[in-house]
Amino acid sequence: MKKSDLLDELSSKFYKLGTLQSVVANPAEVATNLTEEIKRYSVTVYDQQGKNLTKGSVTFTVHKEGDVDEEAFYDSAPEKVQTFAQEVKTMIASKVTAGAILGGIIDTINEDMEFAVVVAYSLDTGVVSENKYFVYKVDTVLQFTGMN
Repeated sequence: MKKSDLLDELSSKFYKLGTLQSVVANPAEVATNLTEEIKRYSVTVYDQQGKNLTKGSVTFTVHKEGDVDEEAFYDSAPEKVQTFAQEVKTMIASKVTAGAILGGIIDTINEDMEFAVVVAYSLDTGVVSENKYFVYKVDTVLQFTGMN
């Protein structure tokens, strides 16, 4: 795949691509990259989720750019950017899968401040109970605490 093919693929996966930037390597890597004909790039990607626009980035490497044998490779596979709501839904699903709860729904959410109130249902000695949890993010990890 050529650099242009890779960028076309990203354009089809994401709502919008931002500016393509060359990744500046440290001085030791510069000489190696020149002799090995390698250039690294980073591009900002935007994904639309309803009224939310989320931002991420994808880095990739191009070998022999501009040459007939040019090849482009992702440094890591591009993934859709997840909104906070999607992360909370994924967390709820994992709790259901683990058997910790029967199910749950997002009662209240603030995407900007990254917090939510989740209503979860559990089964205890044959009785279904409803509990509320406050879900928030510390760095990149979701945390939750009981509210009842």
